[in-house]
Amino acid sequence: MKSEMLVDVYFLMDATGSMQNAIDGVKTEIKGYVSSYCKCNPRVNLAYGLGIYRDTGDSKPFDFIQTINTDVSSLVHNLARVTASGGGDTLEGQVIPLSVLNYGAARWRPGALRIVAWYGDHGAHETRVYEGRTYNKETAVNNLLETNTIVIALSVGNNCLNERGIAQFITSSTSGRYVENVHYDKLCSTLFEEISERFNLVSVPAELLV
Repeated sequence: MKSEMLVDVYFLMDATGSMQNAIDGVKTEIKGYVSSYCKCNPRVNLAYGLGIYRDTGDSKPFDFIQTINTDVSSLVHNLARVTASGGGDTLEGQVIPLSVLNYGAARWRPGALRIVAWYGDHGAHETRVYEGRTYNKETAVNNLLETNTIVIALSVGNNCLNERGIAQFITSSTSGRYVENVHYDKLCSTLFEEISERFNLVSVPAELLV
């Protein structure tokens, strides 16, 4: 009998004003899709975390909402509270949460495969200063590599997540992947297709998604 596979997925979502359709898409798709995915992969033990980011000009530039938790209902409940607002200029401050995610925010399970599912429609400022510290793509990569965390970046909406090349730098540096042109109603299925391909897991058949 094959041993159980622990897979931790931390959803890190742009929550600026242009992202409401994407946020609603994840809310609509997540519970049913995860249920089908688990039926197709019974030895996979999934757990989920949730965080959002905006920019340093916003009153709360990022928020780590949920640590890794096996209850998908908790993720659904916390997603329901997320609404898009703020942002200011087009570039956002995602280098900050990516640089500090491992310091208590994620709480990855020991022995789990660790994945950050990064959703956004605009690129990152190359450098952001927060509470006296400077963050950039290098600090993000260093933080993620400390726990062998893979980043799968999914570009939605305006499809500019890789503006200035930062998303591809972070994904390639963590052995992850950058995915372009993800439609609003395919945010979860695209993510889990990437996970399935990487770890030789079973994709969800189309008939289960009807």
